[in-house]
Amino acid sequence: MLKHIILHMGSHKTGSSAIQRALQSNSEYFLSQKVDSKLSQFGFNLLFYTFYQHHNLKSFSTIKDYYQKKLASYDPSTLFISNEDLSFCNPYYDQLLRQAHPYLDQSMPLDKLTFLFNRDHCYSQLNELFEQQTVTIIVYLRRQDLFIESLYCEFLKNSTLSLTFSQFLNQYPLDQLDWYQWVLAIQRCFPQANLIIRPYEKELLHDNSIIKDFFNSLNIDYSPLTISSSIINQRLKKEAIEIVRSFNNTHHCQLNLNPADITQLKTFIDFDNQPYGFFTLDERTKFVNSFAASNEKIRQLYLQDLAYLFSEPTDIHRVYQADYLPLTDT
Repeated sequence: MLKHIILHMGSHKTGSSAIQRALQSNSEYFLSQKVDSKLSQFGFNLLFYTFYQHHNLKSFSTIKDYYQKKLASYDPSTLFISNEDLSFCNPYYDQLLRQAHPYLDQSMPLDKLTFLFNRDHCYSQLNELFEQQTVTIIVYLRRQDLFIESLYCEFLKNSTLSLTFSQFLNQYPLDQLDWYQWVLAIQRCFPQANLIIRPYEKELLHDNSIIKDFFNSLNIDYSPLTISSSIINQRLKKEAIEIVRSFNNTHHCQLNLNPADITQLKTFIDFDNQPYGFFTLDERTKFVNSFAASNEKIRQLYLQDLAYLFSEPTDIHRVYQADYLPLTDT
């Protein structure tokens, strides 16, 4: 039986966790509609990590045969798969993946070319896996300056990263933020898929809600769903960032603390809703303008009904509310 695969690829920092919570919390309702929204039914996330480094064609053939048989015998007609790592917007992904999954091949070089090769390789294998199914791909795009600031602070909060923002920006492969090139890669590797592109901008989302926009874009009635109260990704206060960096930097931190102690101390750091301010206005404008042509191509090809894809960098306080999108009407 032909299945409908809905593949949500993120990107990072665009409300993916909120979408995943909504899918998980409404799994019983979806199952009554012959839709699997549990996300882990077939272990597709682990499958993605396998595809990421597994280049043995014989092994892939075995995996493909196994999963296609499982899909054929599975009752739900629609299957959600949501994994923001599929966006390949995290240049440190190789290192983090190997730390989390030490059984993977540790000999592969950690370089940009390998990273980009693995993106197309992984996409192509997923497309081959789903060749007998109907596939819809949905991605959310965020203005590049806001994305990179948010990604940087995520690493400060959740890792041992001790780079300054300037150092982080210098190390990050900025061509990864060329959303048009990412879209082309998806089109190239999933030529038969229905591709939906959405901007992560509060005023452009359906009913100003990332969750409602997600289901509305897929023509799914969200009125029967239970949508939890707003859960916000907290933003570090600007003055707290250096404190967190000092805890992350084992070379400069003179306190004799183990990782668990440091994690506990971080919970006492203050958060607020103020712009990070890593860029000056001139720097921010220049940074955003470097992607203007790419962003405009996406608008013209996929979102012609919109007057703009992203708001102007001068309106920094308004656009920062995108991190605080309501998940309900309240």
